[in-house]
Amino acid sequence: MHMVHNRWQSLFSPFILSDCDQTCGGFRTGYCSATHTTSCLLQINPSLPFTFEEMLHLLCKRKGLIPLLLVNPCKRNKRSDIDFAVETVTKVGFYFSLRNISFSQKKSCPSAQVEQPESHSFTVSYLINSCGLSPKSAISASKSVYFETPERADAVLAFLRKHGFIDAQISQVIRDAPWLLAESPDRALLPKLQFFLSLGMPAADVAMILSSNPRFFKCSLNNRLIPNYNFLKSVVQDKDIASALRKGSRLFFCQDVQKNVAPNISVLRKLGVHESLVAVLVSHTPSVVGRNAESFEDAVKKVVRMGFNPLRLGFIQAVQVILGMNESTLKHKEEVYGRWGLLEEEIWLAFRKHPLCMKLSDKNIMNVMDYLVNRMGWQPAAVARCPWVLNCSLEKRIIPRSSVVKVLLLKGLINHDVSLGQVFLKPENFFLDRFVSRYQEHVPLLLDIYQGKIDPLKLDFGSDKISGINQS
Repeated sequence: MHMVHNRWQSLFSPFILSDCDQTCGGFRTGYCSATHTTSCLLQINPSLPFTFEEMLHLLCKRKGLIPLLLVNPCKRNKRSDIDFAVETVTKVGFYFSLRNISFSQKKSCPSAQVEQPESHSFTVSYLINSCGLSPKSAISASKSVYFETPERADAVLAFLRKHGFIDAQISQVIRDAPWLLAESPDRALLPKLQFFLSLGMPAADVAMILSSNPRFFKCSLNNRLIPNYNFLKSVVQDKDIASALRKGSRLFFCQDVQKNVAPNISVLRKLGVHESLVAVLVSHTPSVVGRNAESFEDAVKKVVRMGFNPLRLGFIQAVQVILGMNESTLKHKEEVYGRWGLLEEEIWLAFRKHPLCMKLSDKNIMNVMDYLVNRMGWQPAAVARCPWVLNCSLEKRIIPRSSVVKVLLLKGLINHDVSLGQVFLKPENFFLDRFVSRYQEHVPLLLDIYQGKIDPLKLDFGSDKISGINQS
C-alpha cells in the first residue's frame, strides 16, 4: 500500500495546492487548480484499482485535508459541475477536471467561517428586501445561493412577475428554491413555463402550481415533465389536469409516474374499477395513487374483503381512508362515534356507506352530532344511517337549513316526516323551493332566517323544542 501511495503522490504532486495555496488566520486552505486557472486536468492511470473517491481520499490524506466539494463562491454555485466531473471519470476512466473544488482541515476555523462578510450580507439583504423573505428564511436561503450584484437575480424576479407570479408566490418560490436567483431565466425557466402555458392552462393556475413546488424547475423537460404529463392526460380529463398537478406536484414533477403510479392504476383496472373513478383518485388524491405498490395493493385487498363494490365511488374513498389512516387512528374514530351510543355495527355501516366520515376531525364529528342530536332531535342511529351529512359545513349548511326547518315545524307548516337527506343533502335550489319559497306567505321572514339575518329564537314561534322528528 505504501508503494501505491507513493505512486499517487508522484502522480498528483504537480497539481496539488501549488502556488495557489493561501493562509487564512493560520488556517491553510487551497484551491486545487493549475496556476492562475480555474481547473486542472489530472492524468489517471486506469490500471490502478481505485475509485475516484478512494483516489481523492488518498490525495487529501497526504496533505492533511478533507474534501468538502464546495464550488468556489466566486464562481457559479452549482454542484452539478462536480457531479458531471465524477460521472465523466466513471465513464471515461482517464481524465477528470477538478473545477474550483475547495478543501479544508477537519478542525473548524472561525476566521474562515466569516470570510467575505460583505458579499454574504448583500445576499441576505437582497433576499429580505427584494424577495420578501423573513430574516431567518433569508439566512437559510443564503446557504444555497451567492451573488455580489443584483442583475441576474433581478432578471429572475422580473421574469416571474411577467408570467403572472404574485409577490407571495415569488417569496415562496425563492424560499424553497433560492438557487433560481443564479439561473438564466431564458435558459432555465422559460422553456418549462412555455410548456405548461402551451397546454392551455391559465397563467394564474400555472403560477399557483409551480410556486407550490419549485422543484419543477429542476426537472428535465423531455425526460420527466413531458412524459409525466402525457401519462396524466391518458388518465384524467383535461379539465382536471390542473387540479391533479396542484395537489400532486411533488408526484408529477419529481417522480417517475410509470414506475410509481402506473402499477397501482393497473391493480384498480384489474378489479374492474371504472376509468372515471380512477380519474377521481388521481386528480383529487394523487398522493394515494403514488404510494408504495405493495402498500397500495394490500389496502385494495382489505377494502375488497370489507365488501366494497369496485364499481362504486365508495370503493375509491375506502382505499383513500385505509391508506391514509393506520389501525390505531381508525380505532380512535370508532371510539369517537361510540361516545354517542352508536354500536360497532352502526359505525361500520356508516363507514361502508360513506368512508370519508372516518377522516373527519374529532371536533367536527362532535359538533355536528351535538347539533343534530341535542338541538334538532335526531337520534344518533339516524345520523349513522345518513353519514354524508357529517361532511356538511355546520355554519354554512346545517345551521341555516336547520333554522328554517325548526321554524316550519314549530309553526306546524310541515310534517315531522322530514328526513336528514331531504334537509341537508339536496342542492340549494331544491331546498329554497321546497322549504323557503313555498312558505314565505306564512312566514315572511323565512328567507332572512335562512340567510342568518334573524335569529329564530328571538321570534315568538313558541317553544323551540322539536319532538317527534322523523328518524329515517
